[in-house]
Amino acid sequence: MSHAAVELAPPSWTGSLARQVRDLRDALDAVAGNVAVERARAGLDDALGALRADRPRPVLAVLLGGTGAGKSMLFSALLEKPGASPSSDAVRCHTSAPFIAVHPDDEAVLGELAGWEATRVRGPVRGVALVDTPDVDGIVKEHHAATRALLERADLVVFVTDADRRANREMLTELSRWAPRHRWFFVLNKADQHASRIETIVADWDIRLREAGFEPDDRSRFAVSSITPDDPGLTRLRAALLRERDGRQIMLSRQGVFLQVTAHALGSSLDSALAIIDDSLARGEADANARLRDAYAEALRAPQARRAFLMVTRQAVWRHLSERSGFPLGLAAWVRARAQGLATGMLLGRVIGSGGGLLGLGLAVAGGGLVALRGLMPLRRVVESLGPDFRRLAAALDRDIHRDLEDLGVEKIAERPTELATAPEPGDAVGELAAKVDGLMKRLWTRDLDADLMAQVEADVEQAAGTVARDAVGGVIGTLALLVGNGIPLFFGGWILYRLGMGWYQADYPGLGFYTIGLAIFAASFLPGLLFLTLLVGARLTRLDVAGLVALADQPRPTEPLRRAREGVAARRRDARRVAHAAVGRLEEVRGELDSMSMGLARRLMPPS
Repeated sequence: MSHAAVELAPPSWTGSLARQVRDLRDALDAVAGNVAVERARAGLDDALGALRADRPRPVLAVLLGGTGAGKSMLFSALLEKPGASPSSDAVRCHTSAPFIAVHPDDEAVLGELAGWEATRVRGPVRGVALVDTPDVDGIVKEHHAATRALLERADLVVFVTDADRRANREMLTELSRWAPRHRWFFVLNKADQHASRIETIVADWDIRLREAGFEPDDRSRFAVSSITPDDPGLTRLRAALLRERDGRQIMLSRQGVFLQVTAHALGSSLDSALAIIDDSLARGEADANARLRDAYAEALRAPQARRAFLMVTRQAVWRHLSERSGFPLGLAAWVRARAQGLATGMLLGRVIGSGGGLLGLGLAVAGGGLVALRGLMPLRRVVESLGPDFRRLAAALDRDIHRDLEDLGVEKIAERPTELATAPEPGDAVGELAAKVDGLMKRLWTRDLDADLMAQVEADVEQAAGTVARDAVGGVIGTLALLVGNGIPLFFGGWILYRLGMGWYQADYPGLGFYTIGLAIFAASFLPGLLFLTLLVGARLTRLDVAGLVALADQPRPTEPLRRAREGVAARRRDARRVAHAAVGRLEEVRGELDSMSMGLARRLMPPS
């Protein structure tokens, strides 16, 4: 078979999953100073690096082992070329630079390895480059760097040890370091020196490999003698390792590394780290909300402040009821909630429609302003009631929140997202002018108030009002109120339309009095529903009072940074789990193909919980 290391087109899922990994890595950049998160980011970088398109090249199989394990002897024995990589029993750390066995047909595509000052040896097969590396446990640190640079690019690693060094802790640590990133062959060298008890030694070695997360068997684990040419273990290793490889095996190998490293990086360590941050943020948010509720209750203890807060909340509740009451009762609730704006608009419309002069326009604006003040006065009283003590607590709370965010390294996540300016909704001239009048009155009437504090009160009121409105129309009584409130107007409205339609059909056109009485009856038909809702809202507000309403505002503005950070961390945790599950699922498919190609053993990887 003519070999050409052709890079096959990757399957469609590779690009999609790589984008998810890249997005998650970038999202984790916002979590600073956490060792587990930084390790995960580095792992995702490594995973993405495995997919980078190098020039087509043969499978790179690297020998990894400690000093004296016999890597160089094994390298020469596999090639059946004595001295291919010189070895010495007397000189420690004898191999000082890589030796690479590569077939002449692959020389041209192995140029990326030229920078390592490696000695080239003719390889026996195309599609595989076998590398003998310097040790990683000797005293010459430059050797370590050269070997680890090769391991960064390896497709397959052959871990070499012997009976006396199989428990070497330093080498087992090195194995664990690279285990998630590669597929492996395991070689117990110098087996001839322990022939009488080799089975016991291999069994003990299997136990150590299982502790490292592997499931060794005869296809991936070999006991060999490098000095015995016809050694059965050496023959099996040569057949498994030095066999012609094609472009598909290279592609699958890269995908396997990508998936393995991704799943490892997004394992339990990252999940636990994000869970701890999430829990800390949740506790901090709950504590800050409790402090804020207590301060609210204390500041609004005075009767006038209490009544003002309830009035402002009641107005907001009707705005929410207009969306929850259904048709047609929602129309009446909408009119009730927007009486202030409607009154302003009617006054302005009357002047504009009649062609009134400046005096008339001024009177209309003044009248609209008085209507607006009736809604602003209680809001102003509430804001004023939150005195210096409340402001000092809010300032202290803000400092504590930012310090906690910095301690947890999530201040970037807590930053408020940039809001894009939106174009105003189209509307009629009178409505826009009425809204401008209301806005002008609000700015004038509240210009001396703390803008942030007023915004906080309005946001808290809206949250509490939304919950009160939802509860008011929920349950048996609320459902009954909606049935009555919507049923009666629908009945009378249908009856009026029926009478009107029959009159026009029979050419017996109703007089003006019919229209007047019909409209009056239809308008009056809304009163039972509105009365029902008024009673329900009033009872709910009375029962909750200020303390209960403030408690309903479970997302107050001052603690919003904690909430944004908590939601951001939780989202990253969910994304990490999702990507990890996807990687583990794909990894099983790729492993199955690689296993059938004698591409070594991958470390056992349990699916993330």
